[in-house]
Amino acid sequence: MSLLSIEKRKFLKLPMPRWSALIIAAATSASMASMPFAQTTTSPERSALEIAQDYVRFIETGDREGIERSLAEDVEQIFPISSEATGDPQGLFVGKEEVLDYTYGLFRKFENLHWPDPQWTESADGRTAFLEGRGDATVTHSGERYRNVYITRFDIDDGQIVRIAEYANATLYESLGIEPTETEIEAVERVRGQ
Repeated sequence: MSLLSIEKRKFLKLPMPRWSALIIAAATSASMASMPFAQTTTSPERSALEIAQDYVRFIETGDREGIERSLAEDVEQIFPISSEATGDPQGLFVGKEEVLDYTYGLFRKFENLHWPDPQWTESADGRTAFLEGRGDATVTHSGERYRNVYITRFDIDDGQIVRIAEYANATLYESLGIEPTETEIEAVERVRGQ
């Protein structure tokens, strides 16, 4: 909470007629909205939560245009939990092209990919949304059911996703025997080379 909002709260607790407090609060809010530090980095029309929920819905429905619109040019997607006992991330995709290549690859690897009962939360500052849930899909090459557990963080800036951190069981994913793409291999090599 900013110092200005604390001072505003103290000020509004002073005894005065009810209508005076409302006028002062409205004037204070209007002046704060024009200050640089009061500006939000999400789209003024849409919250981080709405942007992240739309992105997941676009993946579930295969809406490539929606997915592309949701991502910033400099977006990064990281998989912090490795299948190896190194403590290093599994992989890091850098830039919209790599993230799109990875995401569109999901459509080749899985059928009916969705998150049936996700739990969503938004950070107090409104810049980050979190999904917690179990995914459900069918592996294309084997017909095997795939149900991984996810906690995914979406960082939003200026109405677009700038960072995705997907915490999931990488060992379970690797056990499916899905051949990695060249982009996925580069993402793994990128974190191993750090």
